[in-house]
Amino acid sequence: MNDRVKKIICPENSWVRFAYLTVSGLLSGICITFPSVLGAILEWISFIPAALVFYSVLKSGIKTKSFFWGSFWLIYSQNLIVYHWFVSFYPLEFTGMSKLAAAGVVVIAILGLSLLAAIFGGVIGLVLLLASKSELAQKYPILYPFLASVSYALCEWIRTQFWFGVPWSRLALGQLTDLPPLTVLSASVFGSYFVTFLIVAVSFLFAQAIFLGKFKIRTVIALSLALINIAIGTLVYFIPSEEHETIKVAVIQGNISSRDKWDTGNRRSSYDIHMDLTREAAAEGADLIIWSETALLSFGTTHKTEMSLLCKEYETNLIIGCLDDVNLQPRNILRLIDSNGELSETVYVKQHLVPFGEYVPMRELVMFLFPPLAEIGMLSEDLVFGEGSNLFSIEHNGKNIDIGGLICFDSIYESLAYQSAADGADLLCVSTNDSWFEDSRAVYMHCEQSRLRAIENRLPVVRSANTGISALITDKGEVIDSLDPLLEGYVIADIPISENTSTSRIPSTLFIVLCSAFLLIPAGCGIYGFMIKKRR
Repeated sequence: MNDRVKKIICPENSWVRFAYLTVSGLLSGICITFPSVLGAILEWISFIPAALVFYSVLKSGIKTKSFFWGSFWLIYSQNLIVYHWFVSFYPLEFTGMSKLAAAGVVVIAILGLSLLAAIFGGVIGLVLLLASKSELAQKYPILYPFLASVSYALCEWIRTQFWFGVPWSRLALGQLTDLPPLTVLSASVFGSYFVTFLIVAVSFLFAQAIFLGKFKIRTVIALSLALINIAIGTLVYFIPSEEHETIKVAVIQGNISSRDKWDTGNRRSSYDIHMDLTREAAAEGADLIIWSETALLSFGTTHKTEMSLLCKEYETNLIIGCLDDVNLQPRNILRLIDSNGELSETVYVKQHLVPFGEYVPMRELVMFLFPPLAEIGMLSEDLVFGEGSNLFSIEHNGKNIDIGGLICFDSIYESLAYQSAADGADLLCVSTNDSWFEDSRAVYMHCEQSRLRAIENRLPVVRSANTGISALITDKGEVIDSLDPLLEGYVIADIPISENTSTSRIPSTLFIVLCSAFLLIPAGCGIYGFMIKKRR
Protein backbone atom coordinates (compact mmCIF):
# COMPACT_ATOMS: atom_id res chain seq x y z
CA MET A 1 0.00 0.00 0.00
CA ASN A 2 1.57 3.29 -1.10
CA ASP A 3 1.71 6.42 1.06
CA ARG A 4 -1.07 8.22 -0.82
CA VAL A 5 -3.53 5.38 -0.23
CA LYS A 6 -2.48 5.21 3.43
CA LYS A 7 -3.19 8.91 3.85
CA ILE A 8 -6.64 8.44 2.33
CA ILE A 9 -7.47 5.44 4.50
CA CYS A 10 -5.84 6.84 7.64
CA PRO A 11 -6.29 10.64 7.53
CA GLU A 12 -3.89 12.33 9.91
CA ASN A 13 -4.20 15.96 8.82
CA SER A 14 -6.81 17.80 10.88
CA TRP A 15 -8.28 19.52 7.81
CA VAL A 16 -8.62 16.23 5.97
CA ARG A 17 -10.39 14.74 8.99
CA PHE A 18 -12.65 17.78 9.08
CA ALA A 19 -13.47 17.23 5.41
CA TYR A 20 -14.24 13.53 5.98
CA LEU A 21 -16.60 14.34 8.85
CA THR A 22 -18.27 17.01 6.75
CA VAL A 23 -18.81 14.59 3.87
CA SER A 24 -20.47 12.05 6.19
CA GLY A 25 -22.58 14.74 7.87
CA LEU A 26 -23.77 16.34 4.64
CA LEU A 27 -24.35 13.05 2.84
CA SER A 28 -26.39 11.55 5.67
CA GLY A 29 -28.29 14.83 6.00
CA ILE A 30 -29.17 14.77 2.31
CA CYS A 31 -30.33 11.14 2.57
CA ILE A 32 -32.62 12.04 5.50
CA THR A 33 -33.96 15.25 4.01
CA PHE A 34 -34.43 14.10 0.41
CA PRO A 35 -35.37 10.38 0.59
CA SER A 36 -34.83 8.43 -2.63
CA VAL A 37 -33.97 4.91 -3.65
CA LEU A 38 -30.37 5.94 -4.32
CA GLY A 39 -30.23 7.87 -1.04
CA ALA A 40 -31.59 4.89 0.89
CA ILE A 41 -28.67 2.83 -0.43
CA LEU A 42 -26.04 5.53 0.09
CA GLU A 43 -27.14 6.08 3.67
CA TRP A 44 -25.79 2.63 4.58
CA ILE A 45 -22.27 3.71 3.60
CA SER A 46 -22.55 7.44 4.34
CA PHE A 47 -20.61 7.19 7.61
CA ILE A 48 -17.55 5.47 6.15
CA PRO A 49 -15.51 8.74 5.94
CA ALA A 50 -16.41 9.58 9.56
CA ALA A 51 -15.51 6.05 10.63
CA LEU A 52 -12.08 6.35 8.99
CA VAL A 53 -11.50 9.46 11.09
CA PHE A 54 -12.62 7.57 14.18
CA TYR A 55 -10.14 4.74 13.56
CA SER A 56 -7.29 7.09 12.66
CA VAL A 57 -7.77 9.07 15.88
CA LEU A 58 -7.73 5.83 17.89
CA LYS A 59 -4.55 4.77 16.15
CA SER A 60 -2.69 8.06 16.44
CA GLY A 61 -3.54 8.59 20.09
CA ILE A 62 -6.84 9.28 21.76
CA LYS A 63 -7.56 12.93 22.43
CA THR A 64 -10.68 13.90 24.33
CA LYS A 65 -11.26 17.06 22.34
CA SER A 66 -10.92 15.12 19.06
CA PHE A 67 -13.78 12.82 20.02
CA PHE A 68 -16.00 15.62 21.27
CA TRP A 69 -15.49 18.03 18.38
CA GLY A 70 -15.45 15.25 15.78
CA SER A 71 -18.82 13.92 16.98
CA PHE A 72 -20.08 17.47 17.38
CA TRP A 73 -19.22 18.48 13.82
CA LEU A 74 -20.58 15.27 12.29
CA ILE A 75 -24.03 15.90 13.77
CA TYR A 76 -23.86 19.66 13.24
CA SER A 77 -23.11 19.47 9.51
CA GLN A 78 -25.83 16.85 9.11
CA ASN A 79 -28.45 19.04 10.76
CA LEU A 80 -27.51 22.13 8.76
CA ILE A 81 -28.95 20.24 5.80
CA VAL A 82 -31.90 18.88 7.75
CA TYR A 83 -33.00 22.32 9.04
CA HIS A 84 -32.35 24.29 5.86
CA TRP A 85 -36.12 24.61 5.36
CA PHE A 86 -36.34 27.32 8.01
CA VAL A 87 -35.42 29.66 5.17
CA SER A 88 -39.02 29.24 3.95
CA PHE A 89 -40.24 31.04 7.11
CA TYR A 90 -38.67 34.31 6.00
CA PRO A 91 -39.79 37.11 6.21
CA LEU A 92 -42.18 35.99 9.02
CA GLU A 93 -44.68 38.66 8.01
CA PHE A 94 -47.38 37.30 10.31
CA THR A 95 -45.30 38.27 13.37
CA GLY A 96 -45.02 41.91 12.36
CA MET A 97 -41.27 41.95 13.01
CA SER A 98 -38.78 43.70 10.72
CA LYS A 99 -37.05 41.84 7.90
CA LEU A 100 -33.74 42.13 9.72
CA ALA A 101 -35.20 40.60 12.87
CA ALA A 102 -36.88 37.89 10.79
CA ALA A 103 -33.57 37.04 9.13
CA GLY A 104 -31.98 36.82 12.57
CA VAL A 105 -34.69 34.44 13.78
CA VAL A 106 -34.26 32.19 10.73
CA VAL A 107 -30.47 32.07 11.11
CA ILE A 108 -30.73 31.38 14.84
CA ALA A 109 -33.27 28.62 14.19
CA ILE A 110 -31.05 26.82 11.67
CA LEU A 111 -27.79 27.26 13.56
CA GLY A 112 -29.34 26.91 17.01
CA LEU A 113 -31.25 23.67 16.39
CA SER A 114 -28.19 22.21 14.68
CA LEU A 115 -26.12 23.29 17.68
CA LEU A 116 -28.45 21.61 20.17
CA ALA A 117 -28.36 18.36 18.20
CA ALA A 118 -24.57 18.58 17.91
CA ILE A 119 -24.10 19.05 21.66
CA PHE A 120 -25.86 15.74 22.22
CA GLY A 121 -23.53 14.23 19.61
CA GLY A 122 -20.44 15.64 21.30
CA VAL A 123 -21.43 14.33 24.73
CA ILE A 124 -22.18 10.87 23.34
CA GLY A 125 -18.80 11.06 21.57
CA LEU A 126 -17.12 11.44 24.96
CA VAL A 127 -18.95 8.36 26.25
CA LEU A 128 -17.81 6.50 23.12
CA LEU A 129 -14.24 7.59 23.91
CA LEU A 130 -14.45 6.09 27.39
CA ALA A 131 -15.89 2.85 26.03
CA SER A 132 -13.17 2.68 23.36
CA LYS A 133 -10.45 3.01 26.03
CA SER A 134 -11.66 -0.07 27.89
CA GLU A 135 -9.40 -3.14 27.83
CA LEU A 136 -12.21 -5.21 26.32
CA ALA A 137 -12.61 -2.89 23.32
CA GLN A 138 -8.87 -2.61 22.76
CA LYS A 139 -8.48 -6.37 22.97
CA TYR A 140 -11.33 -6.98 20.50
CA PRO A 141 -11.35 -4.15 17.90
CA ILE A 142 -14.36 -5.76 16.21
CA LEU A 143 -16.38 -4.14 19.02
CA TYR A 144 -15.57 -0.61 17.80
CA PRO A 145 -18.22 -0.53 15.01
CA PHE A 146 -20.90 -1.63 17.44
CA LEU A 147 -19.84 0.82 20.14
CA ALA A 148 -20.10 3.58 17.54
CA SER A 149 -23.50 2.41 16.29
CA VAL A 150 -25.08 2.14 19.75
CA SER A 151 -23.62 5.58 20.52
CA TYR A 152 -25.35 7.06 17.50
CA ALA A 153 -28.63 5.29 18.31
CA LEU A 154 -28.50 6.66 21.86
CA CYS A 155 -27.72 10.12 20.49
CA GLU A 156 -30.97 9.98 18.52
CA TRP A 157 -32.95 8.65 21.48
CA ILE A 158 -31.67 11.09 24.09
CA ARG A 159 -32.80 14.02 21.95
CA THR A 160 -36.40 12.94 22.57
CA GLN A 161 -36.01 13.29 26.33
CA PHE A 162 -35.67 17.08 26.59
CA TRP A 163 -37.76 20.01 25.40
CA PHE A 164 -34.81 21.33 23.39
CA GLY A 165 -34.11 17.99 21.73
CA VAL A 166 -35.88 17.75 18.37
CA PRO A 167 -35.72 14.29 16.71
CA TRP A 168 -36.07 15.64 13.19
CA SER A 169 -33.00 13.87 11.75
CA ARG A 170 -33.63 10.18 12.39
CA LEU A 171 -31.65 7.98 10.02
CA ALA A 172 -34.69 5.71 9.55
CA LEU A 173 -36.45 8.55 7.70
CA GLY A 174 -33.92 8.22 4.88
CA GLN A 175 -35.19 4.69 4.20
CA LEU A 176 -38.77 5.79 3.52
CA THR A 177 -39.07 5.99 -0.26
CA ASP A 178 -41.93 5.34 -2.68
CA LEU A 179 -40.97 1.65 -2.70
CA PRO A 180 -42.23 -0.81 -0.06
CA PRO A 181 -40.30 0.18 3.11
CA LEU A 182 -38.57 -3.19 3.53
CA THR A 183 -35.38 -1.69 5.03
CA VAL A 184 -37.26 0.09 7.81
CA LEU A 185 -39.99 -2.42 8.69
CA SER A 186 -37.71 -3.97 11.31
CA ALA A 187 -38.70 -0.88 13.31
CA SER A 188 -42.09 -2.53 13.84
CA VAL A 189 -40.27 -5.14 15.94
CA PHE A 190 -37.33 -3.34 17.57
CA GLY A 191 -38.11 0.34 17.00
CA SER A 192 -36.56 2.87 14.61
CA TYR A 193 -33.36 3.14 16.67
CA PHE A 194 -32.60 -0.42 15.62
CA VAL A 195 -32.53 0.77 12.00
CA THR A 196 -30.18 3.59 13.01
CA PHE A 197 -27.93 1.10 14.79
CA LEU A 198 -27.71 -1.12 11.69
CA ILE A 199 -26.98 1.75 9.27
CA VAL A 200 -24.10 3.08 11.37
CA ALA A 201 -22.75 -0.40 12.17
CA VAL A 202 -22.60 -1.33 8.47
CA SER A 203 -20.67 1.86 7.62
CA PHE A 204 -18.21 1.38 10.49
CA LEU A 205 -17.68 -2.30 9.66
CA PHE A 206 -16.87 -1.49 6.04
CA ALA A 207 -14.58 1.33 7.16
CA GLN A 208 -12.76 -0.95 9.60
CA ALA A 209 -12.32 -3.55 6.87
CA ILE A 210 -10.72 -0.86 4.67
CA PHE A 211 -8.66 0.61 7.51
CA LEU A 212 -7.21 -2.72 8.69
CA GLY A 213 -7.14 -4.40 5.31
CA LYS A 214 -9.12 -7.29 6.81
CA PHE A 215 -12.13 -7.57 4.56
CA LYS A 216 -13.41 -11.10 5.00
CA ILE A 217 -15.01 -11.18 8.46
CA ARG A 218 -16.06 -7.54 8.66
CA THR A 219 -17.53 -7.42 5.16
CA VAL A 220 -19.47 -10.62 5.81
CA ILE A 221 -20.83 -9.23 9.08
CA ALA A 222 -21.79 -5.92 7.45
CA LEU A 223 -23.58 -7.57 4.54
CA SER A 224 -25.24 -10.03 6.92
CA LEU A 225 -26.65 -7.22 9.05
CA ALA A 226 -28.07 -5.48 5.98
CA LEU A 227 -29.56 -8.71 4.63
CA ILE A 228 -31.03 -9.68 8.01
CA ASN A 229 -32.69 -6.28 8.18
CA ILE A 230 -34.19 -6.76 4.72
CA ALA A 231 -35.28 -10.30 5.64
CA ILE A 232 -37.10 -9.02 8.75
CA GLY A 233 -38.71 -6.28 6.70
CA THR A 234 -39.79 -8.74 4.01
CA LEU A 235 -41.38 -11.06 6.57
CA VAL A 236 -43.23 -8.18 8.22
CA TYR A 237 -44.38 -6.86 4.85
CA PHE A 238 -45.67 -10.11 3.39
CA ILE A 239 -47.15 -11.71 6.50
CA PRO A 240 -50.77 -10.53 6.36
CA SER A 241 -52.15 -8.59 9.29
CA GLU A 242 -55.08 -10.07 11.16
CA GLU A 243 -57.62 -7.44 10.18
CA HIS A 244 -60.83 -7.38 12.16
CA GLU A 245 -62.44 -4.20 10.86
CA THR A 246 -62.39 -1.72 7.97
CA ILE A 247 -63.45 1.87 8.39
CA LYS A 248 -63.84 4.58 5.76
CA VAL A 249 -61.81 7.61 6.84
CA ALA A 250 -61.59 11.07 5.30
CA VAL A 251 -58.98 13.70 6.15
CA ILE A 252 -59.79 17.33 5.37
CA GLN A 253 -57.25 19.78 3.94
CA GLY A 254 -58.69 23.29 4.01
CA ASN A 255 -55.52 24.92 2.63
CA ILE A 256 -55.85 28.04 4.75
CA SER A 257 -52.56 29.65 5.66
CA SER A 258 -51.95 30.60 9.26
CA ARG A 259 -51.67 34.21 8.15
CA ASP A 260 -55.28 34.12 6.93
CA LYS A 261 -56.56 31.95 9.76
CA TRP A 262 -55.46 34.44 12.39
CA ASP A 263 -57.10 37.30 10.53
CA THR A 264 -60.40 37.66 12.40
CA GLY A 265 -62.17 38.49 9.14
CA ASN A 266 -61.39 35.00 7.84
CA ARG A 267 -62.48 32.86 10.78
CA ARG A 268 -65.90 32.13 9.29
CA SER A 269 -64.45 31.33 5.88
CA SER A 270 -62.17 28.74 7.46
CA TYR A 271 -65.16 27.12 9.12
CA ASP A 272 -67.20 27.21 5.90
CA ILE A 273 -64.43 25.60 3.86
CA HIS A 274 -64.05 22.75 6.34
CA MET A 275 -67.80 22.22 6.59
CA ASP A 276 -68.24 22.12 2.81
CA LEU A 277 -65.47 19.55 2.42
CA THR A 278 -66.84 17.57 5.36
CA ARG A 279 -70.31 17.38 3.76
CA GLU A 280 -68.76 16.07 0.54
CA ALA A 281 -66.74 13.43 2.40
CA ALA A 282 -69.74 12.44 4.53
CA ALA A 283 -71.86 12.08 1.38
CA GLU A 284 -69.26 9.59 0.10
CA GLY A 285 -69.87 7.45 3.17
CA ALA A 286 -67.00 8.47 5.45
CA ASP A 287 -67.38 6.86 8.87
CA LEU A 288 -64.71 9.08 10.41
CA ILE A 289 -63.64 12.57 9.32
CA ILE A 290 -60.55 14.37 10.65
CA TRP A 291 -59.93 18.11 10.68
CA SER A 292 -56.49 19.67 10.95
CA GLU A 293 -54.88 21.33 13.96
CA THR A 294 -56.69 24.54 15.04
CA ALA A 295 -59.05 24.34 12.08
CA LEU A 296 -61.22 26.39 14.44
CA LEU A 297 -59.73 29.08 16.62
CA SER A 298 -62.71 28.79 18.93
CA PHE A 299 -65.45 26.21 19.41
CA GLY A 300 -68.71 28.14 19.72
CA THR A 301 -72.27 26.94 20.30
CA THR A 302 -73.28 27.68 16.71
CA HIS A 303 -70.38 25.60 15.38
CA LYS A 304 -71.24 22.72 17.69
CA THR A 305 -74.90 22.71 16.70
CA GLU A 306 -74.22 22.70 12.96
CA MET A 307 -71.52 20.03 13.17
CA SER A 308 -73.68 17.85 15.42
CA LEU A 309 -76.53 18.01 12.92
CA LEU A 310 -74.17 17.10 10.08
CA CYS A 311 -72.74 14.10 11.99
CA LYS A 312 -76.22 12.88 12.91
CA GLU A 313 -77.57 13.32 9.37
CA TYR A 314 -74.73 11.35 7.74
CA GLU A 315 -74.05 9.04 10.70
CA THR A 316 -70.39 10.00 10.69
CA ASN A 317 -67.85 10.80 13.40
CA LEU A 318 -65.91 14.05 13.32
CA ILE A 319 -62.63 14.90 15.10
CA ILE A 320 -62.02 18.65 15.20
CA GLY A 321 -58.81 20.53 15.89
CA CYS A 322 -59.41 23.75 17.76
CA LEU A 323 -58.29 26.08 20.55
CA ASP A 324 -60.08 26.46 23.84
CA ASP A 325 -59.28 27.64 27.33
CA VAL A 326 -59.92 26.33 30.81
CA ASN A 327 -59.66 28.86 33.62
CA LEU A 328 -58.27 31.35 31.09
CA GLN A 329 -55.48 28.94 30.13
CA PRO A 330 -55.41 28.35 26.34
CA ARG A 331 -55.10 24.78 25.02
CA ASN A 332 -54.50 23.21 21.61
CA ILE A 333 -57.00 20.34 21.53
CA LEU A 334 -58.92 17.70 19.59
CA ARG A 335 -62.64 17.10 20.19
CA LEU A 336 -64.94 14.36 18.91
CA ILE A 337 -68.55 14.64 17.77
CA ASP A 338 -69.88 11.12 17.32
CA SER A 339 -72.36 9.74 14.79
CA ASN A 340 -75.24 10.52 17.17
CA GLY A 341 -74.28 14.18 17.13
CA GLU A 342 -73.02 14.06 20.71
CA LEU A 343 -69.91 15.93 21.81
CA SER A 344 -67.59 13.48 23.56
CA GLU A 345 -66.37 14.43 27.01
CA THR A 346 -62.91 13.18 26.01
CA VAL A 347 -60.49 15.98 25.14
CA TYR A 348 -57.02 15.37 23.75
CA VAL A 349 -54.66 18.22 24.66
CA LYS A 350 -51.41 18.64 22.76
CA GLN A 351 -48.63 17.22 24.92
CA HIS A 352 -45.42 18.36 23.23
CA LEU A 353 -45.79 22.05 22.50
CA VAL A 354 -43.53 23.78 19.99
CA PRO A 355 -40.87 25.86 21.77
CA PHE A 356 -41.11 29.55 20.78
CA GLY A 357 -44.20 28.77 18.69
CA GLU A 358 -46.70 27.77 21.38
CA TYR A 359 -44.74 28.67 24.48
CA VAL A 360 -41.50 30.48 25.27
CA PRO A 361 -39.10 28.48 27.45
CA MET A 362 -37.06 30.62 29.83
CA ARG A 363 -39.11 33.60 28.66
CA GLU A 364 -37.32 36.26 30.73
CA LEU A 365 -33.90 35.18 29.49
CA VAL A 366 -35.10 35.05 25.87
CA MET A 367 -36.66 38.50 26.14
CA PHE A 368 -33.36 39.82 27.46
CA LEU A 369 -31.09 38.16 24.88
CA PHE A 370 -33.18 38.22 21.68
CA PRO A 371 -36.80 39.45 22.01
CA PRO A 372 -37.86 38.58 18.41
CA LEU A 373 -37.68 34.87 19.34
CA ALA A 374 -40.57 35.42 21.73
CA GLU A 375 -42.61 37.07 18.96
CA ILE A 376 -42.77 34.09 16.58
CA GLY A 377 -45.90 32.58 18.12
CA MET A 378 -49.36 33.83 17.20
CA LEU A 379 -50.55 33.83 20.82
CA SER A 380 -49.72 36.42 23.45
CA GLU A 381 -49.53 33.77 26.18
CA ASP A 382 -48.18 30.26 26.52
CA LEU A 383 -50.39 27.27 25.79
CA VAL A 384 -51.00 24.62 28.46
CA PHE A 385 -49.30 21.23 28.15
CA GLY A 386 -51.58 18.18 27.90
CA GLU A 387 -51.19 14.92 29.79
CA GLY A 388 -52.12 11.40 28.72
CA SER A 389 -53.29 9.78 25.49
CA ASN A 390 -57.04 10.35 26.15
CA LEU A 391 -58.29 8.00 23.45
CA PHE A 392 -61.46 8.72 21.51
CA SER A 393 -63.89 5.83 21.17
CA ILE A 394 -66.37 5.46 18.32
CA GLU A 395 -68.83 2.72 17.43
CA HIS A 396 -68.59 1.11 14.02
CA ASN A 397 -70.56 -1.94 12.91
CA GLY A 398 -71.36 -2.77 16.50
CA LYS A 399 -67.74 -2.62 17.65
CA ASN A 400 -65.70 0.05 19.41
CA ILE A 401 -62.70 1.57 17.68
CA ASP A 402 -60.30 3.52 19.87
CA ILE A 403 -58.44 6.42 18.29
CA GLY A 404 -55.21 7.93 19.58
CA GLY A 405 -54.77 11.62 18.86
CA LEU A 406 -51.50 13.38 18.08
CA ILE A 407 -51.26 17.08 17.31
CA CYS A 408 -48.47 18.33 15.04
CA PHE A 409 -45.22 18.23 17.06
CA ASP A 410 -46.53 15.26 19.06
CA SER A 411 -46.10 13.05 16.01
CA ILE A 412 -42.29 13.28 15.91
CA TYR A 413 -41.93 11.77 19.40
CA GLU A 414 -42.45 8.02 19.28
CA SER A 415 -43.15 7.75 23.02
CA LEU A 416 -46.50 9.56 22.65
CA ALA A 417 -47.63 7.24 19.86
CA TYR A 418 -46.39 4.24 21.84
CA GLN A 419 -48.46 5.38 24.83
CA SER A 420 -51.61 5.59 22.71
CA ALA A 421 -50.94 2.10 21.36
CA ALA A 422 -50.29 0.75 24.86
CA ASP A 423 -53.58 2.28 26.04
CA GLY A 424 -55.41 0.34 23.32
CA ALA A 425 -55.56 2.61 20.26
CA ASP A 426 -56.63 0.85 17.05
CA LEU A 427 -55.87 3.88 14.91
CA LEU A 428 -53.62 6.92 15.24
CA CYS A 429 -54.90 10.32 14.15
CA VAL A 430 -52.42 13.12 13.41
CA SER A 431 -53.90 16.60 13.18
CA THR A 432 -51.40 19.25 12.16
CA ASN A 433 -50.90 22.73 10.75
CA ASP A 434 -47.81 22.83 8.53
CA SER A 435 -48.72 26.02 6.68
CA TRP A 436 -45.66 27.71 8.25
CA PHE A 437 -43.50 25.41 6.10
CA GLU A 438 -45.16 26.39 2.79
CA ASP A 439 -44.02 23.72 0.28
CA SER A 440 -40.55 23.22 1.77
CA ARG A 441 -38.96 19.87 2.60
CA ALA A 442 -40.25 20.23 6.17
CA VAL A 443 -43.78 19.39 4.99
CA TYR A 444 -42.60 16.12 3.45
CA MET A 445 -40.31 15.25 6.36
CA HIS A 446 -43.11 15.79 8.86
CA CYS A 447 -45.33 13.41 6.90
CA GLU A 448 -42.53 10.81 6.86
CA GLN A 449 -42.51 10.96 10.66
CA SER A 450 -46.14 9.79 10.59
CA ARG A 451 -45.16 6.89 8.36
CA LEU A 452 -42.51 5.94 10.89
CA ARG A 453 -45.06 6.09 13.75
CA ALA A 454 -47.32 3.75 11.79
CA ILE A 455 -44.50 1.24 11.33
CA GLU A 456 -43.25 1.43 14.93
CA ASN A 457 -46.71 0.83 16.38
CA ARG A 458 -48.10 -1.46 13.67
CA LEU A 459 -51.11 0.83 13.51
CA PRO A 460 -52.62 2.78 10.60
CA VAL A 461 -52.19 6.56 10.76
CA VAL A 462 -54.61 9.10 9.30
CA ARG A 463 -53.12 12.56 8.91
CA SER A 464 -55.02 15.81 8.35
CA ALA A 465 -52.74 18.76 7.57
CA ASN A 466 -54.12 22.27 7.13
CA THR A 467 -52.15 22.97 3.94
CA GLY A 468 -50.75 19.46 3.41
CA ILE A 469 -49.60 16.81 3.31
CA SER A 470 -52.81 15.01 4.30
CA ALA A 471 -52.43 11.25 4.03
CA LEU A 472 -53.88 7.85 4.85
CA ILE A 473 -51.13 5.45 5.93
CA THR A 474 -51.26 1.68 6.52
CA ASP A 475 -49.78 -0.10 9.54
CA LYS A 476 -46.79 -0.94 7.31
CA GLY A 477 -46.01 2.67 6.50
CA GLU A 478 -47.39 2.70 2.97
CA VAL A 479 -49.39 5.71 1.82
CA ILE A 480 -52.79 4.62 0.55
CA ASP A 481 -53.58 8.09 -0.73
CA SER A 482 -52.47 11.65 -0.04
CA LEU A 483 -53.08 15.25 -1.02
CA ASP A 484 -50.13 17.38 -2.09
CA PRO A 485 -49.26 20.62 -0.28
CA LEU A 486 -51.14 23.87 -0.93
CA LEU A 487 -54.25 22.19 -2.33
CA GLU A 488 -57.80 22.32 -1.01
CA GLY A 489 -59.69 19.05 -0.75
CA TYR A 490 -59.88 15.79 1.12
CA VAL A 491 -58.64 12.21 0.89
CA ILE A 492 -60.95 9.29 1.61
CA ALA A 493 -60.35 5.54 1.67
CA ASP A 494 -61.17 2.33 3.53
CA ILE A 495 -58.60 1.82 6.28
CA PRO A 496 -57.96 -1.74 7.48
CA ILE A 497 -57.77 -1.88 11.26
CA SER A 498 -55.49 -4.58 12.66
CA GLU A 499 -55.76 -6.18 16.07
CA ASN A 500 -53.77 -4.02 18.48
CA THR A 501 -51.21 -6.14 20.30
CA SER A 502 -49.65 -3.07 22.02
CA THR A 503 -46.41 -5.01 22.41
CA SER A 504 -44.21 -3.10 19.97
CA ARG A 505 -42.85 -0.82 22.69
CA ILE A 506 -41.40 -3.69 24.74
CA PRO A 507 -38.66 -4.84 22.33
CA SER A 508 -37.86 -1.26 21.25
CA THR A 509 -37.43 -0.17 24.86
CA LEU A 510 -35.37 -3.28 25.56
CA PHE A 511 -33.16 -2.41 22.58
CA ILE A 512 -32.41 1.05 24.03
CA VAL A 513 -31.64 -0.52 27.43
CA LEU A 514 -29.26 -3.01 25.82
CA CYS A 515 -27.58 -0.23 23.83
CA SER A 516 -27.06 1.76 27.03
CA ALA A 517 -25.59 -1.24 28.82
CA PHE A 518 -23.36 -2.15 25.86
CA LEU A 519 -21.92 1.37 25.81
CA LEU A 520 -21.90 2.33 29.47
CA ILE A 521 -20.40 -0.86 30.89
CA PRO A 522 -17.20 -0.57 28.78
CA ALA A 523 -17.23 3.19 29.45
CA GLY A 524 -17.37 2.49 33.17
CA CYS A 525 -14.52 0.01 32.81
CA GLY A 526 -12.56 2.65 30.92
CA ILE A 527 -13.06 5.16 33.73
CA TYR A 528 -12.10 2.55 36.32
CA GLY A 529 -8.92 1.66 34.41
CA PHE A 530 -8.03 5.33 34.04
CA MET A 531 -8.44 5.90 37.79
CA ILE A 532 -6.28 2.87 38.61
CA LYS A 533 -3.50 4.10 36.33
CA LYS A 534 -3.72 7.58 37.80
CA ARG A 535 -3.33 6.24 41.34
CA ARG A 536 -0.26 4.29 40.32
